[in-house]
Amino acid sequence: MCWDVNFERSDAVLPTVMDRMIGDICLRRISSGAVRARRGSAELRNDHGAYFCLSFITAGYEVLDDGGKKLTLESGDIATWHSDRVFTFASAKPVQKLSIYVPEATMERILVRPATYAGLYLKHNSGITSLLTSYLAGLCGDIALKDERTEMDIEDVTLNLIGAAIAAPKTEAGTPPRKALWERATGFIDRNLENPELKPLYIANALGMSLRNLHLLFAEQGQTVAGWIRVRRLECCRAELAQARGDRTVMEVAFRWGFNDAAHFSRTFKAYYGVSPRCFQQNKAS
Repeated sequence: MCWDVNFERSDAVLPTVMDRMIGDICLRRISSGAVRARRGSAELRNDHGAYFCLSFITAGYEVLDDGGKKLTLESGDIATWHSDRVFTFASAKPVQKLSIYVPEATMERILVRPATYAGLYLKHNSGITSLLTSYLAGLCGDIALKDERTEMDIEDVTLNLIGAAIAAPKTEAGTPPRKALWERATGFIDRNLENPELKPLYIANALGMSLRNLHLLFAEQGQTVAGWIRVRRLECCRAELAQARGDRTVMEVAFRWGFNDAAHFSRTFKAYYGVSPRCFQQNKAS
């Protein structure tokens, strides 16, 4: 990500920067004297890829100018921004912060259209932001540590906490982002019920989500992924059996909708509807 950096004073201390990659996420801890950093059209043209970004001030203060909208960020405050926008960070005094860069495609695992969440200001002592700032403060302190065994866990936790905190204002405004993600997931399942490969990992990969977040999304609705698939397939089988006129056997219907074991299908259908699929079809035909 390209920057045009200017020091506000001739004796300004050069900034120190420490980076760490956690999965797809870049964590950047910055300590600087008075400085002005701008991303203009020239810097945007030289970028590679789009990023959803977050700045967390750990000491001092900073002024963010996002297209004429100015925000003063104090210690503990958070601002979100997007790499495809022109903006400026400026501080007249020393500042320390943690910047987080998430590829837009990765952020889409958590939020639908993440770019629409850029430009948010999260006060450090408000609601779930307090939990996020406490977590980020610890993450900032451990940025020099590296434990590859837990990096995927850290990535998932970081993304989910960020998603929950920045989605809260929109949720309160009546636009729940998780609802859109839920509809996206269930819509994909409905369109692929006939695919025998339709399993949680297949769905997560197709939607660009982590497997853990997919399971969490369904758990929030009191469901499991496998359970939802099974019920939707049973409903499709029942609807087709109710309309069948002898031109399709029970097992042909079951196989069409992803069941590949006759005995298992019969037991599952009877447990859910209280009657075997064969009897159900016969009763509808008579």
